[in-house]
Amino acid sequence: MFLNGGCEPETENKTGNITFWTDVDIRGGDIEVKISLQAKTITSIITGFYRNATWVSCDAEYTARFSDLPYGTYYYTASNGYFNWSDSIILKQECNSIRLNGSNAIDR
Repeated sequence: MFLNGGCEPETENKTGNITFWTDVDIRGGDIEVKISLQAKTITSIITGFYRNATWVSCDAEYTARFSDLPYGTYYYTASNGYFNWSDSIILKQECNSIRLNGSNAIDR
């Protein structure tokens, strides 16, 4: 459907999920993940790991899950007291699975 006499496509309010996980037993314990969009920050915890995994689903156990988020750009930080991560993600599909590991961490 088009708005404004057929010139601009109608945009739907789509939502998706972002799941953070790790594939290694990173020392320091649980990983606290915070995501931000505009002035809102949400926190979740990674409580376990998936050894040798290349991807996990958005509803997997031991992950930091953020559900029903509006499509857009999110900034995240994560820390377990030993390693730190920070980056951004563009949410534009139903399931976005982000792996945190030692090679993409910022060592403290």
